[in-house]
Order: sequence, then C-alpha cells, then structure tokens
Amino acid sequence: MLLVVLQFAVHDAMVTTMQAVRNNQTPGMLDYLLSNVHLLGGIVIFLLMCWRLVLRVKEGVPAALTDYPKLLSLLARLNHWLLYTLLLGLPVTGMLAYYELASWARVFHAAGKPLLLGFTALHVAAAIYHWAWRRDQVVQRMLPISRERLDQADSATGEPVDRQAEEEPNQRS
Repeated sequence: MLLVVLQFAVHDAMVTTMQAVRNNQTPGMLDYLLSNVHLLGGIVIFLLMCWRLVLRVKEGVPAALTDYPKLLSLLARLNHWLLYTLLLGLPVTGMLAYYELASWARVFHAAGKPLLLGFTALHVAAAIYHWAWRRDQVVQRMLPISRERLDQADSATGEPVDRQAEEEPNQRS
C-alpha cells in the first residue's frame, strides 16, 4: 500500500521528466531522481503482485462467510480482481509508455490512476464497514499475522474457533 502511495507522490516528477525528454530538454535533477523512483516502484509493485498471485494460487484464500449477502460477496470479488488487474496493468502500461513501445499505453496508464484511487477507496470503505458496522472478522482475515488463527474460524460467524479445545476437552483441566 505504501508503494502505491509513493507512486502517486512521485507521479508528477515522472510526467515532468517525460515532457522534458520529449522536448529534447534536460529534466531537473530532482525530477529525474523521483521519476526513477516511480519507475522502480512500478517494477516492485508488479513483482509483488505476481508473488501475491502465486501465494493466492498456492495457499488459497480464507473461506467466505456463509451469512454474507451473495451480491456483496460478488461485488467484493469483482473489486479484488479489478485491483489485481490495475496493480498488474499499471506497471506494464507505465513501462510501455516510458520506453514508447505502444502509443496507447500512456492513455491507459493515465486512465488507471483514478480507477485505482476509486477501487482502493471502495476497498477501504468496505473494510471499515466490516470492522465498524458488521463487526465480523473480515479485516482480521486480511492480516497475515492473524490468518492462521482465523483460517479455522466458524464459517457462519467468522469468529475464531479453538479446534484444539474441541478435540481434547478432557485434557484441559
């Protein structure tokens, strides 16, 4: 998340540098440095998202809550896949635009910025909804530290279940 915020913070330096280069001018030192931060940040985000997809395929995702409305569940999955698509697609279109390999890439890269902001805001709003309104375990399930404990959660409520206590009731005195 911090890398994405950094990308937005240094984006203007990338635009300024690219405009200077296209006009056969020398970009300012700070703009050039920050444009390289933007470029490297995009590469890191792309690699991290690829790794995230590998983990998702290898380890799966926590089971969906059974008492959750189907429409909201569908919208949540759609939002997740749109975020994945943007976080993989923006670095690709950024590279294509940077190296001027595809004329359409700059337009798609620029169009992705407000989309990423919007879908990220929706994701954060949904997390707040789950934490403050529904008071279920969805936010905790997103955190890797608590995932192992919550993987064994009751699928209806999302509440953690002590499986060891269920299996060994007589050994806990």
